[in-house]
Amino acid sequence: MRVAIPLFLLFSWLFTLPLQAQSLVCAPIQGHTTPHSLSFWLMVEGAKEVRLTLSGPNGTTLDLQTEGRRNWKGNIPLEAEFKGLEAGQEYLLTVLLDGLAWLEEFKFRTFPDAENGEYSFMAGSCAFYGTGAFRMIRPGSYTHIFDAMRATPSDFFLWLGDNVYLLTGEWNDVERTYEKYTRTRLEPRTNAFLRSRPQYAILDDHDFGPDNSGFDFPNKDMTSACFSDFWPNPYAGTPETKGNFCNFRVQDSEFFLLDDRYYRKAADSSQMYGPGQMAWLKQQLQASNANFKFIVTGSQSLSEVNQHETWSKFAERKELFDFLRSARIEGVVFLSGDRHFTEFQRLEQAGMYPLHELTCSPLTSILRKKPLNEKDVEHVNPLRLENTLTVEHNFARLSISGPADERVCLIEVFDASGVVLWTQRIAARTLRF
Repeated sequence: MRVAIPLFLLFSWLFTLPLQAQSLVCAPIQGHTTPHSLSFWLMVEGAKEVRLTLSGPNGTTLDLQTEGRRNWKGNIPLEAEFKGLEAGQEYLLTVLLDGLAWLEEFKFRTFPDAENGEYSFMAGSCAFYGTGAFRMIRPGSYTHIFDAMRATPSDFFLWLGDNVYLLTGEWNDVERTYEKYTRTRLEPRTNAFLRSRPQYAILDDHDFGPDNSGFDFPNKDMTSACFSDFWPNPYAGTPETKGNFCNFRVQDSEFFLLDDRYYRKAADSSQMYGPGQMAWLKQQLQASNANFKFIVTGSQSLSEVNQHETWSKFAERKELFDFLRSARIEGVVFLSGDRHFTEFQRLEQAGMYPLHELTCSPLTSILRKKPLNEKDVEHVNPLRLENTLTVEHNFARLSISGPADERVCLIEVFDASGVVLWTQRIAARTLRF
């Protein structure tokens, strides 16, 4: 026997159903990590309240609200930081979305409380992801490099800029900017790698706006905020000094992540980092006793044959080099991306230890093959160490080891399949006055 259901009752029932189920769109990715803290990034959809519970020694619970957060189509990026944890311990993270438990649990570990142990980090730049019509140009199979990176052990990864590649018009629209960041974060191979270890990042022009953009880009606050929403770095800016720059320490290495775009005035080569960021950098360098002080920036710092966006064209570079010499700042090594090829440089100066720079690029973007041409001005770089020019998709790993008075940084550059292409070593004792 059929039972008729009045239409008004049927519609009433339909309208009481949730319009959108709660979903953990991107599982937690580990960000800034210390022996006593863990930071996470995640993305949710359809949830108003998110509860994160960390189980383990001194574990606790954090509640996050999604209302008012910038997003694309309800995909909301969130950050959380747990402090007061124990060193070298494994923790279990569980997620509740509006009181409903997400079935998967996630394991993370704090760094050990050591000063001169063995540790390593990987680095790379220029990750172009084809979305929409641009998938015809770069269809996606090239992302297999992230499989090789995931299989290569390291304690964390450092993105050296051009991590997203905003395309024409995307940088002028907040929804399209967040769409690009969201879509790239969901790319399967990239996402699997991101979940494999802690992640840090700097931005460069293609994360920031148009090619070679800087101080006068009108939407820089919007794109800078989007970068911050997707990378849980330990923020160092102030209301007076904006920009995405910060520093953090891992054992006897300290990392100074710079913003080479927000204050960049390239027209007159007056500044790349600006007075506020430069003053911060000098202060932090002077306060640091790290054996290795890695200055990380999207633009090359040492090359003088670079005809594009090298810091050598800016007066600020001499200002910093003079400061390093006069303040006797030891242990400085530069890391950069941007160039679509990789090289390792060494600059000898009077009254100063040699300055080194590893430029590592690209991960997936188009290769710049011109340096292989004898007619190209960069074919011969007097600062480039022999056999380090690499014009293929690649990434690097830097490993720190040795007794306290003989620390060594081993640099390895890998091809897209995870095969070592070349190695170099920097002894900490050679970075002293």
